[in-house]
Amino acid sequence: YGGLQFVVSLELLPNEVRPIWQGQILFLTGILEILIYQCFLTVLQANGIATFLLFSFINLLGAVFAAQCLPDVTGQSLEQVSEQSGQCQGQPRLDSKQEQFSTPDE
Repeated sequence: YGGLQFVVSLELLPNEVRPIWQGQILFLTGILEILIYQCFLTVLQANGIATFLLFSFINLLGAVFAAQCLPDVTGQSLEQVSEQSGQCQGQPRLDSKQEQFSTPDE
């Protein structure tokens, strides 16, 4: 799954926020990888089977999240996928045509 998180995040992010959020996603991914690398050997030496059960549970949570929140993008354009973003478990859909910032006059 080497680059899968980068492909998925690029397909799901709207064009307006993609450069900013992609940098934040890369930063968070790096921090999480460092945390996993730092704690893996310690947890493995404490109890070997518990280590693999713990990481299996974390992966199961990730799979459930992906199944519930990621849209099926098969055969859809980037614009169609952007329209569907924000629909995880009944959340209101983000309208990309609305202005993101309001002026003081409003």
